[in-house]
Formats: sequence, C-alpha cells, structure tokens
Amino acid sequence: MNKFKSTKLKETADVYVGYQAKTRIHEDANGSHFLVQGRDIDQSLHLKDKIFIRFNPEIKIENYLLNKGDILFQARGADNYACLIHKKIPNTIAAGSFYIIRTNKPEIHPAYLAWWLNLPHVQKSFQSIRSGTLISYVSIKALSEIEIPIPHYSIQTKIARVFELWKKEENLVKIIQDSRKALIQAACQKSVKKSTKENIDTSKGGQQ
Repeated sequence: MNKFKSTKLKETADVYVGYQAKTRIHEDANGSHFLVQGRDIDQSLHLKDKIFIRFNPEIKIENYLLNKGDILFQARGADNYACLIHKKIPNTIAAGSFYIIRTNKPEIHPAYLAWWLNLPHVQKSFQSIRSGTLISYVSIKALSEIEIPIPHYSIQTKIARVFELWKKEENLVKIIQDSRKALIQAACQKSVKKSTKENIDTSKGGQQ
C-alpha cells in the first residue's frame, strides 16, 4: 500500500496578514493600487473581474501584493474559505480580513492546497479553532498548525485539474439554469400580459 506524508501548513507555506490600514481606506478612482475584499470573490471561490476598489496605500505593501499562486484565506467570520489566485493581478493588495498563504516548497501545488483547505471536514475543523467574541477569526498560529497531507505532486496536479473542471461545469450548469428560468419567467409574463389585454378588449366590446 502506497503511503504519503503529511506536514503542518507552517512547514510548507508562509502566511501573511492582509493589508492593515492605519486609518479608514478611502477609495480613489486614480489610486495606485487595487484592494481585494471579501465581496470580490464569487461563489466558485474565484476573483471577480474588474470589481476591486482603487486606493493609495499609506504603508509599505511588499508583503501584501498578490501573486499568481497565492491563496487568500478568509480569516474572519464563519466562512473561512480559501481562494486561489489563478492569474497575475498587478498592483493588487489583499484586505486585512484575509491571510495570504504563499507556498514555499516545490513539493506542494497551490491549487491542491486551496482545494484541501476548502474540503468540508477541514472547514468544519476551523470551527473549533476560532477565537474572538464579537467577530470570530482563525489566528495565524492556529491556521499554521493545520495538518496537510502531501501526495505525489502528479496526484496533486490531477486533483487540482479535475476540481477546476468540475467548478467550470458547475458554473455552466448554473448559467443554463438561470437562462432557462429567465425564459420561462418571460413567457409567463407574456401570457399574463396577453390575457390581461384580451380581458380588457372583451370588456370594451361588451360595453359597446
């Protein structure tokens, strides 16, 4: 039986806190950088296109700049999802509600790591390690202790590809369902309008 090793997250990735502003962030249409917030991530855990606000950072932002392959981990609240950055996004910074997970070992695939962190049983485990009273959060220390199984890199790659294809299929199915729903609603509304018009015409005819 083939066995694979496991390791703690802190042994295979660096974890940074998102941008910590000294004061309230002020949106600026001509700002030098973009800011990724929770609202900029869709239900498929992908970054939305062209949604980020622009602003001018007040502090050094080297550790906050996002790179392809980084993972955004929503540290605050009850939904601690992981979002993989699939492409280059220049001059873009993660908001303070995120941790930036950056793999530092060639033996682990970022997409595999994001997939693992989003698994139901792993997500459930975050419930037991959250801190805070008003707003719960997962601390960097607790996150760093999460155990990550490390199968062969080729297996990680296959898992990442299969899961990404499944998400694309799921999105296509949703688009088709939404389009079908819109068509059905439009047809029903048309029938109502037609029926209403016929009743009005009949009523007018009876009054003559």
